[in-house]
Amino acid sequence: MSLIKEYYAVLQNRKETINALLFISFLFLPLIIRPIKDLTGWNWIIWPLTLLFIITSVFVNNVYKKKKYYVVFSMFIILMILNLVLVPYKNEALIIFTEIIKYSAIAFFLGMPAIDYKKMAKYWYVLGILTLFIFTFEIPETRNSEISYMFFGISIVLAYGGIFYRIIRRRKWYDLLLGLYATIIVTLLGSRGALLTIIAITVVLSFLYLKRKGRMILVGSGLITLALYFSGLLKAILNMINNLLRNIGLDSRTIHRIIIQMERGLAAASSGRDRITVEAIEMIKKAGFMPMGIGYYQSQTRWLYPHNIFLEMMIIFGIFSIPIIAGIIFATYRFYRRETDPVKKDMVTLLMIISVTRLLLSDTFLTYTPFWMWMVLVLKDDLDGFSKKLLAPIRNRFIH
Repeated sequence: MSLIKEYYAVLQNRKETINALLFISFLFLPLIIRPIKDLTGWNWIIWPLTLLFIITSVFVNNVYKKKKYYVVFSMFIILMILNLVLVPYKNEALIIFTEIIKYSAIAFFLGMPAIDYKKMAKYWYVLGILTLFIFTFEIPETRNSEISYMFFGISIVLAYGGIFYRIIRRRKWYDLLLGLYATIIVTLLGSRGALLTIIAITVVLSFLYLKRKGRMILVGSGLITLALYFSGLLKAILNMINNLLRNIGLDSRTIHRIIIQMERGLAAASSGRDRITVEAIEMIKKAGFMPMGIGYYQSQTRWLYPHNIFLEMMIIFGIFSIPIIAGIIFATYRFYRRETDPVKKDMVTLLMIISVTRLLLSDTFLTYTPFWMWMVLVLKDDLDGFSKKLLAPIRNRFIH
């Protein structure tokens, strides 16, 4: 028993470090276990590892003693039951709620306790390099379309986030090479959305950390790019690069789609998103801007999601999506105003960039892990106070 107590005491002393490792590792878990799955065929391996994460967090943080966990869990269960009871498309809703638990609820849970954000940044960097290494060996499968170019792109984006943060803070040449390599393989094998996210991460963090001269160079580069675009020279340069790549046996879907977009317009290069957008808008109008709940969109179309967070929220929550979106913006603004830990701010900034650029063009906020990691970091400091206020009337009525 004494050994167990000593071990528990050691864990308690390092719990913020452990929480940082669990939180960021959950984001990368589906990516870093790919070699194990490929070698053994054990597709189920992610579940015992996820369970281990949850048990470790419960044990280290004494979760059963914290009111906020009960409040968050109860609210989730109530919302899930209400949605299932009130809508006829229960099968679709139940499938989505299962996915929410797998990708969103667990991430939110792991982000609720105290975290060492410097360690989180360090672990993000290490896991980013590991992911970059693993997906280097996935390049042949991606070129042969055995692995989705979308999945490849967003995986490298997650790696790039941690690597570029280290670049901007430490300025090491080998990190710069890793970042450049990630950008090149996303340009060659990923999607336009992934490349856009890399550009957004680079620009935002550079403006935050570069000195005046560096910022002026960045602004100048942007102005030159705009001048090339409006003069038509950018398209000519991209065509030349595309032809050179083809001559050496390479092809860049990203560059090709950008060229099509310049020649024929956004709709022609939208990969069908224009039709999906029109369908989603008509669906919202037909419902009279009333909430249709989780699962409605999937029950009415052949698509998994409407490829835009605002349209998706309008379909699910109707007119109530306006105060929800306003609440997210306000909570994020208040977080930046109140938070004093600069590294925590940077982690939120990275997660926000990755989430916004992805969810404006694709995916669903319901199951997009970085979005819920962003949400929990922004909201976690308010959860204790909210839980106490919510439970106070119940405690006063039934206990006193």
